[in-house]
Amino acid sequence: MVKSKRQWPTLFFFSAILAVFSNPASAEEGEWSFTLAPYAWMSGISGDVATVPPLPPSNIDESFSDILDDLEGAFFVYGEARKDRLFFMTDLVYTNVSSSDSYGSGGFLNVDLDQENILLGAAAGYTVIKEPEYSLDLFGGARYWSIDSELTLTGPVARRSISHSEDWLDPIVGARFAVPLNEDWYFQVSTTVGGFGVGADLEWDLFSTIRYRLSDWAWVGFGYRYLSVDYDHGGFLYDVDQQGPVLGAAFRF
Repeated sequence: MVKSKRQWPTLFFFSAILAVFSNPASAEEGEWSFTLAPYAWMSGISGDVATVPPLPPSNIDESFSDILDDLEGAFFVYGEARKDRLFFMTDLVYTNVSSSDSYGSGGFLNVDLDQENILLGAAAGYTVIKEPEYSLDLFGGARYWSIDSELTLTGPVARRSISHSEDWLDPIVGARFAVPLNEDWYFQVSTTVGGFGVGADLEWDLFSTIRYRLSDWAWVGFGYRYLSVDYDHGGFLYDVDQQGPVLGAAFRF
């Protein structure tokens, strides 16, 4: 029997509208400014998944340390372009995990799972309120999900592989509220909702961050994020909640 942890698709990803370390402050009047923000999300995951149909769904409940053992590679980056109150943002997340387990006396059956995840999102937004004390952004766009899984069963006389690829596109809308605490510290909270049955039945996230300004063009920050998604199609199931701290840096030019 395959352990449930072998079927989680990814524990690291960032939504298209998750601008945790974006810089809402504008450049000079009428000029474009750009923000590039690499980050890491140290998330755990829980829920029900079936990423290799026709295998049945499994219940998972994994911490970040459990996930780290199986991580082969990951890449997270967020970008934003802004001109006055208008802005565009995009993010790319890539993860690759590989796990292996042996069952039976002397490792009679070996089970390997390789999984590659890509999340690519884009949104456009507008700062509807911009005051020295606070600002409010509204935005909308789309988020693309792609999950490729391969399960390999190796026994004493035979070897069999089962693979499955699933992708979908979700419309998304969201809001971001930001407050400068003083000259160098900055707080923001963002919420988004999407899917609406177009791709996923529903997805939403809520997170808050605090950033510290190192210079006019560099920031570091930390925060916490909770993401939930419910996608179910043709035997493929990804109904999970993810939560954990976020660390990152942002560079504006």
